[in-house]
Amino acid sequence: MIVKNVGRFKATSSPIMQIGRNVQHGDSSVLYSRKVNDVVLVDDEDAQSDEPVDCRVPEEWNDSKIYYPSRDDPEAVELTSSDIKCLDPGVYLSSPVINYYIQYIKRDKFQREAARNNFHMFNTYFYSKLQEALSGKGEFVKLRRWWKGVNIFQRGYIILPIHGTAHWSLVIICIPAKESNSGPIVVHLDSLGMHPTDDIYHTVRRFLEEEWKHLRKNPPSDISISDTIWEDLPRNIHKENVEVPGQNNAYDCGIFMLYYIQRFIIEAPENFTRDRLVMFSRSWFRSEEASNLRNKIRKLLLKEFENARVDDVMSEAATADGSDDDCFMKEGESEAPTADGSHEDCVMMEGESEA
Repeated sequence: MIVKNVGRFKATSSPIMQIGRNVQHGDSSVLYSRKVNDVVLVDDEDAQSDEPVDCRVPEEWNDSKIYYPSRDDPEAVELTSSDIKCLDPGVYLSSPVINYYIQYIKRDKFQREAARNNFHMFNTYFYSKLQEALSGKGEFVKLRRWWKGVNIFQRGYIILPIHGTAHWSLVIICIPAKESNSGPIVVHLDSLGMHPTDDIYHTVRRFLEEEWKHLRKNPPSDISISDTIWEDLPRNIHKENVEVPGQNNAYDCGIFMLYYIQRFIIEAPENFTRDRLVMFSRSWFRSEEASNLRNKIRKLLLKEFENARVDDVMSEAATADGSDDDCFMKEGESEAPTADGSHEDCVMMEGESEA
């Protein structure tokens, strides 16, 4: 259902990114950029898809919002019509749009129970909360509500979006099968090589260590990691450096992060081992394949808003003839809070930068 009269934010393109500038964006968490090597940013004109994009949004959608997949879903993502503007050519993605597509991937790729049970995906707000908990600003036991009812050491893969210094990257934690006698493998995928991998690895390592300590006090019935590795897990967490295809412009980092997720879920083996790291390379896929994801997400969101608009029109018509009063009253009841936090502006202001 579309809900009217909510605030809007302006979506505009930004000048070319200033690599190396330390900028705080969104939440209180900041990741500092490092020197970017072997990265060539082409002109915006060269980076655009040949397919023309109609960037218009129907006026009747102004000041409207929807919830995906539904308002009652505990992982519902709140989206306004202004979020669609983040998918215009040359514009940076917002957290709501990224979280929307993460939820879409879950429903599209995890239809089989085996696939659902092999992955756990966090949204874009988790990493900053993790940093706060590990720095003493929060309590780790309270943070555990983010994966309530899930033993992360029984999942094959943990997907963790990273945001900092106006840039997006991705961490994948691979939990090998018990028979491999190996500990967790942490890989960091960054389309510009801009985020500090060592700092991120340190945070993720502490996350796994704290969860390990908690489970040692409250042993689960089964752990997929071998007993030998489990007894000394902190010494058996491995960081692996991998190369991945990079973006050819200054603004597609969010798109590439989502494409990494989508591509990895399709190709990931049931049980990951270190020899499988060869799947990551600069030639894993063509950069254009990732950039084209922008138009796909835009079309999906337009369809979501159109469907919500049709549902509203039908509800209003049913109410007008008195045939669906009870149903309409339920839809009009008090608004539930969003599950993934507050809106983030999708675009930096003049003078700020993002990758």
